[in-house]
Amino acid sequence: MTLAIIKILTIPILLWLVYEIARRFGPLVGGVVNGLPLISGPITFYVALEQGVDFAQKTALGAYPGQVTFVIFGLCYCYLGKRWHWANTVITTLLVYAVVALLMGNVTLPVGMWPVVGAIAILIGLKLIPAPLPDGRQMPTAQKSRPYLQMVCGATLMFIITSLATVVGPTFSGVLMFFPVIGGILGMFMLKAGYINATITLVKGTFIGMFTGWIFMLTLVVMLPRASLAMSFGLATLMALTLSVLFVLRTKMIAKK
Repeated sequence: MTLAIIKILTIPILLWLVYEIARRFGPLVGGVVNGLPLISGPITFYVALEQGVDFAQKTALGAYPGQVTFVIFGLCYCYLGKRWHWANTVITTLLVYAVVALLMGNVTLPVGMWPVVGAIAILIGLKLIPAPLPDGRQMPTAQKSRPYLQMVCGATLMFIITSLATVVGPTFSGVLMFFPVIGGILGMFMLKAGYINATITLVKGTFIGMFTGWIFMLTLVVMLPRASLAMSFGLATLMALTLSVLFVLRTKMIAKK
């Protein structure tokens, strides 16, 4: 019972922190922090507790096709959002996400190739992300947010994946960890309000921050068979947080120029 309560509360608390950071420092920094494994990390941890280390390692490896899927989702969100009504953009992008996730979950590659594919996908995403509209509105950093829906969705995703992990398998569990709870729903509200530039900035920041998830999962893939659960996740968290701090500092320096 205690573990179930902790699982339900972990992600909503982390999502709340992301929203406060985005409100204070803007969508780019918020996106970088959003790229942290705030959802995938806790899910992998609870999967390890409930399904074992071997299952968790395969789930961590499945995060890389999940990152590829998210990159395609983010690019669709930006390109379609510049041209289409927000509702059409959201529906179409979610359909694209579902198709790509299904395909990626069935792709078989050598274990060592997946981290490479994940990194290449993020770099391509950063290269292809569209430029903001010259006359587009950027969301004010002081705008208040109400992340209650995202918090509920995050807790629901945690419950679904950890409950169905043995049914869908480790690879699909890893892919589904990157369902765009924050970026998708926050981006939807931004598009609805006409803040297309803020949406593009959020996605760009998220792509940058996804390297923290990349290093987090790679650390788990390498460490889980060789070290304790505490040491593996502790080192993975340290690597991800260090990289995130460097990205945030770099992002803030660029924003000041």
